[in-house]
Amino acid sequence: MKSIETLSYCEAIKQFLKKQTEGFVHSKFENSFNIKLNDRLVNISADSKIYSPFGIQLSERSLEELLTSIDLNDLVIYSHTTKSISFPKSSISVTFNEQSYRTSTTGRLFQRDVLYNNLKEIVNYLDENQIDNGFDVNVSKFIEVTFLKRDPAYLQNNEYLMMVRRLKTELISDKLDIDVFRYFVGRGIGLTTSGDDFLVGILAAANIFQNDKINLSEINACISSLLDNTTDISKEYLYYAVNQNFSKSTIWLCERMRNPDRLQLIQTVEDVLDNSQTSGADTILGIIAVTLIL
Repeated sequence: MKSIETLSYCEAIKQFLKKQTEGFVHSKFENSFNIKLNDRLVNISADSKIYSPFGIQLSERSLEELLTSIDLNDLVIYSHTTKSISFPKSSISVTFNEQSYRTSTTGRLFQRDVLYNNLKEIVNYLDENQIDNGFDVNVSKFIEVTFLKRDPAYLQNNEYLMMVRRLKTELISDKLDIDVFRYFVGRGIGLTTSGDDFLVGILAAANIFQNDKINLSEINACISSLLDNTTDISKEYLYYAVNQNFSKSTIWLCERMRNPDRLQLIQTVEDVLDNSQTSGADTILGIIAVTLIL
């Protein structure tokens, strides 16, 4: 059996790979695929920007070799003895090297003026480049309608914006309305839905920007109870998010917002936006939503 070595992998994966386990190829795409082991997904790609909280990174050549040799539902075996994932039909095994990364987060102090100046930079970038999001709403309008005190008349004609405005109240409420969160979980199209990407951004910012306004433990519990309402891949991202784990690019963006370095900030925004179609933009909207209530 041919052996392929990982370039890197997320340490969180090892938390559920503690014994020999059989699984299968769950889903397959042009530039990545997912396997399922112990009821958890593992994403295998050649990504060098996003770094998923359940990801393994291979060289582009190794990934291509695997992608061309596997099919959906193929048997996958993890060996705890050899620390490898094998694909028997393809006669290929993936061995973990020592290069790993962490995606867990803790609260960080921030300067409000720096955070708000960087927020303006992000909004200007999204507007000037006409970046699409899954809810098809201009980001400036998103801020105006959902976070200013007045109620524009057109708010009543956009259910999504109305629910974002309600969500803003729920984030700092002592008693949560689960129906508001239920509205977003699984809402939209795509492998990770727009509503889920938005919630991941909210949870990332709420975790990283240290504050006592947001009732994070209750929000995590609320979203955890709704995980079965969405797609398998979205469910995985939300599962890690409520356990304080996020893609490295999302963590980096929140970290960059704490520092007055526009060049690094915009580069990280672009890295987040590389995350398929509108997923990155929806995650950024979630980060914006939290920033505006801090």
